[in-house]
Amino acid sequence: MIEPKKRGATEMAVVPAGIKRPRTELVAAAQSQQLVSMGPPRSSSLQAPIMLLSGHEGEVYCCKFHPNGSTLASAGYDRLILMWSVYGDCDNYATLKGHSGAVMELHYNTDGSLLFSASTDKTVAVWDSETGERIKRLKGHTSFVNSCYPARRGPQVVCTGSDDGTVKLWDIRKKASVHTFQNTYQVLAVTFNDTSDQIISGGIDNDIKVWDLRQNKLIYTMHGHGDSLTGLSLSSEGSYLLSNSMDNTVRIWDVRPFAPKERCVKIFQGNIHNFEKNLLRCSWSTDGSKIAAGSADRYVYVWDTTSRRILYKLPGHAGSVNEVAFHPDEPIVLSGSSDKRLYMGEIHERRKPQIEGVAAAKGVGYSPEPRRSRILSGADLEDFAFSAETSAAKSRIHLTNRMGKCNGRCTLVVICSLQLAAALERQVFDFLGYQWAPILANFLHIMAVILGIFGTVQFRSRYLILYALWLVLWVGWNSFIICFYLEVGHLSQDRDFLMTFNTSLHRSWWMENGPGCLVTPVTNSILAPDDHHVITVSGCLLDYQYIEVVSSALQVFLALFGFVYACYVSKVFLDDEDSFDFIGGFDSYGYQPPQKTSHLQLQPLYTVGDISPRMGDKRTNREDQEACL
Repeated sequence: MIEPKKRGATEMAVVPAGIKRPRTELVAAAQSQQLVSMGPPRSSSLQAPIMLLSGHEGEVYCCKFHPNGSTLASAGYDRLILMWSVYGDCDNYATLKGHSGAVMELHYNTDGSLLFSASTDKTVAVWDSETGERIKRLKGHTSFVNSCYPARRGPQVVCTGSDDGTVKLWDIRKKASVHTFQNTYQVLAVTFNDTSDQIISGGIDNDIKVWDLRQNKLIYTMHGHGDSLTGLSLSSEGSYLLSNSMDNTVRIWDVRPFAPKERCVKIFQGNIHNFEKNLLRCSWSTDGSKIAAGSADRYVYVWDTTSRRILYKLPGHAGSVNEVAFHPDEPIVLSGSSDKRLYMGEIHERRKPQIEGVAAAKGVGYSPEPRRSRILSGADLEDFAFSAETSAAKSRIHLTNRMGKCNGRCTLVVICSLQLAAALERQVFDFLGYQWAPILANFLHIMAVILGIFGTVQFRSRYLILYALWLVLWVGWNSFIICFYLEVGHLSQDRDFLMTFNTSLHRSWWMENGPGCLVTPVTNSILAPDDHHVITVSGCLLDYQYIEVVSSALQVFLALFGFVYACYVSKVFLDDEDSFDFIGGFDSYGYQPPQKTSHLQLQPLYTVGDISPRMGDKRTNREDQEACL
């Protein structure tokens, strides 16, 4: 009897391994055989749950939704403002060019007709969001403009904060700033209060300052943060202020008129800042139930306002997340990062929000390989590899110092610097020779060159025009000096009036101190006046008149180059001057009386131990107040 062959230990049955299906796979329903999508239900009108917007050539510093929610704008280190469609393929339908430095922040006005952008080129631009035309450029800051914010109602005004330590108020119907508040240190973030009669600012002094526009002074300061403030955001109803700081905390402050002295009511933790020192912004959701902030650990943080818990910790970015914005109508979060990308994804409500860590990251968030949106240019950018080496070179100060190229302004500043050095050198030797006419001319030339440098740096075309006109006279004067020392025509060096106004004997310093010159005094000469002596000079390698001629020729050479570049730069400044001016009877922003936009009158006044029913329970608020202290 033959026994059946036993299955060897090495023989194994081959069965098909289970393949993990993606959550968005289309499967057939059991009964209707209709294709349906697996995973959580869709909560927005986006083409896909997550959309990737790629097209920036540099780090993305800011991004905002249009108030109608159909478009968005983004900008950053590449000095360009890209306009995107929110729905469909998220096309990049427009590119706004005009800034010569990185764009640090941008905001739409209330109706979305205008777009404001702050840049490191020391200006704030006002754009028509429909046509993409720049209709105004606000100039007046002397250093990088870090932040801007338009008023919510009334005449169209905007406030700005800069590294020059000033907070400026602008009316776009006027050319210059309306008012300037001087702060001690650099200002990194600004915003208006709800009624636009106060400006709130924060900077590297760790404090939030409130400036009153009616009294034109600082009315109070809110202390609590332990490091520089990088972002400020006012809630939709205008009662609370959100702040993001380099002390790795996000705080909510009560900015209502009759709030208690201690205004800090909430503290949130989770996001971090690092050595890059980027200006990480923060934002509110439309209903005020959630807040979000950028973070240097490459995650997007979204908190619940009442419980202070982290609702979402969304991965996907390969660089520091610089700004997060909420869609005005739908549960969509937009984020811009130093990896040159923008993510736009829908979020879902959670019954049991996770606090932090991997559990929070497993929620509906940003996939490492989301759907790419279609870009009109069709250029596919290579993936940005985030590493410590590249990040170390991306500190904010280092970035802003190396922005842009050496254009006409830079060249003109170099020419003026050379002219200033040559004029000072010539002034010294003219003083040594007691030549009063050249001394006076050199003094006027130094003043004109300083005026030219100031006009170039401060975008003042009138100063450049005066500087160019002076250069014409300066060329004429130096041409006369050349003819004088070469004794062209009837000119003679024996006429002291031309150089000294007959106050002293005209002698060039180089006559006795030229290279190789040997001076021999002649004693008891009958030709010498009572107060002078006669000398003989011999052995000079180069006669003094030729040294003077070379010096004047150098001045003419620099003056010609300076004249050409002064005309060019002044023309550029004049072309950039805005012809769009509201003064003269036309005002498209007719004043509207303030309307009731908050619930101050409908909410009860503060009582002991109770901050606000909307901001959480009493125990939580008391803890926050103690932490603020």
